Amino acid sequence: MRRRVVLIIAAIVLLGGSVGCSGGSKPVLQDLPGVQAMAKVREATVAAGTLRYEGTVTEGERSGELSGVVGASPPRGELTVPVFTPEAVLPASVRWNGDDVYIERVAVGDEAARRAVPLFSRLSSDPPWARFGRSTLAGPLLVSYDPFLLLDRLREANVSLEATAGEEAGDASGTRYQAVGTGSDASAGGGRTELWVDDQARLRRARVEGAGWVIDYRVLSYGDEVTVEPIPAEELADVTADPTQLASSKPDGDFEAVRSGTTAGVRWTLLRAPGTNGGSCWRLEADPPLTPVGEHFSPFPGGARCVLPPSPDEDLDQRIAVVVDADAVQTPYDGLVVVVPPEVRSVEMAYPDGKLVPLEIDRATGTVVWISPPERPGVVLVVTDADGRTVNCGPGYVSEVDDVTKLGPDEIANLRSLIWSCVAGED
Repeated sequence: MRRRVVLIIAAIVLLGGSVGCSGGSKPVLQDLPGVQAMAKVREATVAAGTLRYEGTVTEGERSGELSGVVGASPPRGELTVPVFTPEAVLPASVRWNGDDVYIERVAVGDEAARRAVPLFSRLSSDPPWARFGRSTLAGPLLVSYDPFLLLDRLREANVSLEATAGEEAGDASGTRYQAVGTGSDASAGGGRTELWVDDQARLRRARVEGAGWVIDYRVLSYGDEVTVEPIPAEELADVTADPTQLASSKPDGDFEAVRSGTTAGVRWTLLRAPGTNGGSCWRLEADPPLTPVGEHFSPFPGGARCVLPPSPDEDLDQRIAVVVDADAVQTPYDGLVVVVPPEVRSVEMAYPDGKLVPLEIDRATGTVVWISPPERPGVVLVVTDADGRTVNCGPGYVSEVDDVTKLGPDEIANLRSLIWSCVAGED
């Protein structure tokens, strides 16, 4: 099976729940409500102006080094980030200054490999650097790696900080906090975000954990000069003329209803709009209302998700798109909308008891709409094509039914707060 070249782009999302405060010295944020504590950390860190940091990015059993120096205002920075290829973990550079983001692309051997991750790969004959706008795909990329943008997004989502077991952070003693979503702020699950804060309320360490990946870095110093060197014209590719280089899409027209129905007492309408670069954008309107996971991190109204048309030579798991995913905190039911390619023969939902229930595929739109009461959460979506090959989609770290057999009821319920993704089985 061909594996795609991957650079982790973490959608920073939050895990709801409660944690206890550790003993020891009084944390600097202890007297502040959780949302105000988050605002204080952002304010104190941004006031420091610039910071230098280093850490690791881990995908499965492989890790690569992350390091950088960034400035808050104007936004600027220079990073070294790992690119995970089937053969090796390779370093690449990312630079930005204001709205311009420059990405150094990894040289690959053929056109198929380049199409796999067009934003971060190039043919060896192409210029190494490409320029993108901060508001397109580069925005979500920088959320993963820019501490200032991470704090901005957490603050915008009105998340809370709750103290947990403390430990040394960087070169100063820090208190560890978990970013927590609550029902009042509509934050959603999908990972675990932890921040270490020093006695001046400044960020000293960040750790973001998702399905199969971890980004963990420590702040080494504040106040360093941040100078972003311009890219020579001969090293800069013009990607604006090549839509395949832009691995993103946004709505480019009106949303129109393509399906409707009532499932588990929920009346719903699925809407679709054309997207830029040949993509499609999806949104589900429902009664009772559905709040999508990660709505606060979506640039599109109503938490709409846009996807590009898959390449026909991509593996099956790369041609399945989860376009609607219910936020467990805000939505009183479980819900997914999945777009599957025409060769898919069947889609089944597996429940914690191991039972598989077939779901209807609407062939006109290629969509599967699944809605279920919260007391019966789905745990794995099994997608099978005409040749009998299967792909499992699951929330967070779950990709097999066996992954949940040892979990208790509360842990299974928390799976509703995790973003779904699809993983191909081994051939």
